[in-house]
Amino acid sequence: PHAMRHAPHAMRHARRGAPVTSKHQHMQLRLPAALAVVLVVVALGCCCRPAHAQHIINLTIGDYEMRNDDAYLCTTVALPDEPLKLTSVAPLADMAIVHHILLFGCGVPAVSPTAENPRPVWDCLMTPVCGSGQSNVLYGWGRNAPPTSLPAGVGFSVGGQAGMRYIVAQVHYLSKERPEADHSGVSLTLHPDPLPYEAGVVTFAAAFHLQPGSDSTLVPNTCCYRGYQPLHMFAARVHTHALGRSVFMDRQARGRGDGATERVHEGDPQLPQAFYPTSHHLMLPGDVLTVTCDFNTSTTQTRVHAGSSHDDEMCNMYMMVYGWHPAISYCHGRYFQSEQRLARDTAMVPDPTGFWSPPNPMFAANDLLGSELGVATGVAMGVDGALWAIFRAGRDFGSFDVGHGMAWKLDEPIPTDVIARLDPDTGRVLSRWGAGQFQLPHFITLDGRGGVFIVDVGAHQVKKFNEAGELLLTLGGGPKSPGSSDDRFCQPTRAAVLRDGSFFVADGYCNQRVLKFSAEGQLLIQLQLPASTSVVHDIMPDECTDKLYIASRESRSVHVYSLQQLQFIETIQLSARVWSLLTRPEGGTLALLWEKSGKKATLVGLDGALPREVWELSGLDECYPHDATLGPAPLALSGASERLHALYVACTTADADIAGPLRKFVLLPAGRLLPDEAAIAAIGPQPLPALPIGMALVAAPAEAGASKGEHVVDGGTHSGDDGGAQSKDHSSVHSGDGGGARSGGGGVGPSSVLTASEAREEDLDVLGEEGKEGDA
Repeated sequence: PHAMRHAPHAMRHARRGAPVTSKHQHMQLRLPAALAVVLVVVALGCCCRPAHAQHIINLTIGDYEMRNDDAYLCTTVALPDEPLKLTSVAPLADMAIVHHILLFGCGVPAVSPTAENPRPVWDCLMTPVCGSGQSNVLYGWGRNAPPTSLPAGVGFSVGGQAGMRYIVAQVHYLSKERPEADHSGVSLTLHPDPLPYEAGVVTFAAAFHLQPGSDSTLVPNTCCYRGYQPLHMFAARVHTHALGRSVFMDRQARGRGDGATERVHEGDPQLPQAFYPTSHHLMLPGDVLTVTCDFNTSTTQTRVHAGSSHDDEMCNMYMMVYGWHPAISYCHGRYFQSEQRLARDTAMVPDPTGFWSPPNPMFAANDLLGSELGVATGVAMGVDGALWAIFRAGRDFGSFDVGHGMAWKLDEPIPTDVIARLDPDTGRVLSRWGAGQFQLPHFITLDGRGGVFIVDVGAHQVKKFNEAGELLLTLGGGPKSPGSSDDRFCQPTRAAVLRDGSFFVADGYCNQRVLKFSAEGQLLIQLQLPASTSVVHDIMPDECTDKLYIASRESRSVHVYSLQQLQFIETIQLSARVWSLLTRPEGGTLALLWEKSGKKATLVGLDGALPREVWELSGLDECYPHDATLGPAPLALSGASERLHALYVACTTADADIAGPLRKFVLLPAGRLLPDEAAIAAIGPQPLPALPIGMALVAAPAEAGASKGEHVVDGGTHSGDDGGAQSKDHSSVHSGDGGGARSGGGGVGPSSVLTASEAREEDLDVLGEEGKEGDA
C-alpha cells in the first residue's frame, strides 16, 4: 500500500516532463519527447497466487505537426510479452485542448513501432487505428471525466498470447494550435495476476442525419445478443457532440410478452464523458437492446450529419461488461458482431489440470454423503459459473412397459438427490437436491433467472423448480399415464425457455412433436413433426434469429422452424445421430454427434458456409455422450491471459473403467500454449468467485474557481457528487454557448489513479452498487 501511494506522485511528475523516481526500484526514467511511456513497478496482492509486479504505462502523443483543426492523432505502445490485465485508466488531458480520447486494443496497430521510430505518431482521421488482428475499443474519455478503475476481479486481457498485444490511443484535438508542452493521452495500470472475470465493451454507434428546427429528434440503434455467456453490465459511457440531450439504453423486458421495455441506463452527454456505474444488469442470450440518442436541433439552420468533426454529430454508447471470457463487440445490423469466434482449427483437449474429479458413477458424491448418483444424463452452466448436472442413480430405459403405451413399471421415485451443483474446476459436489421427485431424468435447463426445468422421461413429466429445489410447476400425467393429448406427454426429452418465461417441450420419443406453453403452463401452440422425424431428442431456440432448432436423433438431422409461428425453414442433414444442441461462444448453434457403431464423437457447427465446421472429441467413443454445455475453463490454464472455454459432456455409460459420468475438454485455439504442470499447480483450482459489484470512479481535484463536488461544464457548473453523469438529471442547468466540448472555461484537470480502497482512505467518492445483484 505504501508503494501504491507513490505511483500517483510519480505520474504527476511525469505529466510535467520531470524525472520519475521510485525509491522502491532505485531507478530513474526521463520522459521522451515523442512519447511518454513510464513503467512504475510496485507490489500488488492477488488472491489467486503470490503477488507480482504491476505496471503503470503513460501513453501520450509526442511531437507532431497538425495542419488542420479537429485532428485525430494516434500513438501506440507494444505491450510486454507476459500476459497482463488492464484494470484502470486515467486521462492525461484537458477538454480545452482535447475533445475526446479513445483507447483501442490491437493485434497489430495501423502503424507499428520500429527501431528507427519506436514511438510512432500518425494522423488517424477516418482511418483504421489497427492493422491485422483484433481491434477493440477499451475506453473512452471526454469533457474532463475522472479516472476509471474496474471492479475487483475484473480486467482486460492484453499482452502475451492475448489478441491485444498493442494499445493505441486515439486523441481528437480541437485545434491545430496545440500548446507546446502538451502531451495528452492516458495512464494505464496493468497486473500480471489471473483474475476470474474478463472485461469487455459493447459498442453502439449509429449513422444518421438530423433535420434542423426540432427540439427532440430520436436516433435509435438496436441489436440482439446471441452469445452463450451471461454478461454483467456495470458501467457505461455516452457520447454525442453539442446537440445531444440524452443517450439511453432500453431492453425488452423479461418475463413479459407484451413488448414492454425497461431502462438499463441513461446518461447526459454534456456531462464529463467517462464510464459511469450503472445498476447491475445481466445481458442474456436473446436480449434485445436499443440505444437511443435525443438531439435538439432547434437552433440549427442546416441539416446535420453523423461524422468525426465537432461540427458533425455522433450517437454512441459504450457499455462496459464482464463475463468469463472477453466480450468485445459492436452493434451492426441486427446482431452484435465480434472477432472472437470459435475457429475451425481450435483443438478439443481433454482437461489437463489433474484436479478434475467429478463423482464416479458407481459411488456416492465425493464430498456429500448419499446414495449412488449413477450416470449423468444432462448438464447446464449457471449464471454464477457453477456446473449443474442431473443423474439417474442406476436406472435406465429397461423399466418402460412397451405393451402398455410406454408406461413406467416402477412405483417408487428415485430416493436419491440426483440434481447436483458442481464446482466447474474440480467437479466437487457443492449441493444436491431432488430426492423423491423423479423416475428417469433426461435433460436439465436453467432459465438464467433462477428457474430449473427438469424433463422426466420416465414419469412423462416436465417440472420447474427454483435453484433451492422447491417445486414450482408440474406438467404431464405421471409415470403410469403417457399420452398424446394436450395435457399428456410420452417420454419427453427437453424443455427450452424463452425470455418472456414461455417454454417449449420436446415430446420426444413417442409423439414426435413440440409444444409451447405459457410461463404458467397453459398450452399455446403445438407442432406435429413428420413421421420420418424419429426421436425429437433436443430443441434449442435462437430468439435473435427467430429460429427453433429441433434435433431428430435417429434421422440424423436438425429441422429449423420459425420461432413464433413454427413455420418450416429447412432441414440440416448430418452424418451421425444428433444427441444435443448448444450455443457456440459467439452465437450460433452447435450439435453433438455420435454413433454407437464406433464413429468419433464430434461437435458440428450448423451456421455458416459449407463444408461445416467439425471438432473431434477424443475418448468419448464408449462413454455414450448424451448432453454437452460450454463454460469457463480453469484459471490455472490461462493465468492472466484470455480465459479459455471448457466443454462439459454428460456420458450415460455406467462402466466405471471408461471414466466418470462427466468429461471436460478445453477449447485450445491454434497457436495457444498451455502452461506446464508446475504453473498449473501454482494457481490450482479456484473457488467460485463472488460477482463483482460496482465500479470505482475517482474524483479529480478541482481547479481554482470550482469548489469540491462541482464539475465545470461549458463555462458553467454542475453541482452534485461524482455520480452526476450516471443518470440524466433534468433539473441540472448548463450554461455556456452550446459549443459542446469546443468551449474550455477552466475544466477539471487530470488526476492520479487510485484503487477503491485508497479512494476511501482519502475521502474520495467510490461509486457503485453495494452488494446488490439486481436481476442476477
